Amino acid sequence: MNMTLYKGAYRIESARLAVWDYRQPGWYFATLCTKGSQPYFGFIRDGKMCLSQAGEIAEHELRSVPLHYNAVSLDSHIVMPNHVHAVVCIDGIHAHSPEGAIEEWRIKLESDSRHLPSLGSIIGGYKSAVARKCHAVGIASFAWQARFYDHIIRGNHAVAAVREYIRNNPQNWDRGSGDDHPDWNLLLA
Repeated sequence: MNMTLYKGAYRIESARLAVWDYRQPGWYFATLCTKGSQPYFGFIRDGKMCLSQAGEIAEHELRSVPLHYNAVSLDSHIVMPNHVHAVVCIDGIHAHSPEGAIEEWRIKLESDSRHLPSLGSIIGGYKSAVARKCHAVGIASFAWQARFYDHIIRGNHAVAAVREYIRNNPQNWDRGSGDDHPDWNLLLA
């Protein structure tokens, strides 16, 4: 965790990749954790996730994300007892497109940036909706951990590894592999 002094107080620097525009099309593996790792979303039984009322809200809102944003879809996702994993796809020209196409995208990005969602705004909107709906149904103690973990997915091998990790997360929970966030270097090596 990198902390800097700003106006006499320490602050935690962003975990986002500084050289990457998170409005840029691509596939992003995001992990969002509950505050204090509290199991608000349910429990694992026999390798299967059993959703609580908060878990059902989290699942419903996750499936609704593409309805709120143009050119945003979900590839794989899972709601776990104390965290959510999702592959968020911002569609369009991506970092591995031909150079001319990338330049066209940059021009569009600069001229139309207010209409293009960033990964942070997508995740922030989701977290806000889940918290608001949990509080509305009486789950007053529900809270998210500040921030979220992300990884920019590059290539078919990485996509396959993330999908497998998400698919197997409930079965691995009892084996101590259900961490709040995986070691990205091991997962995507």
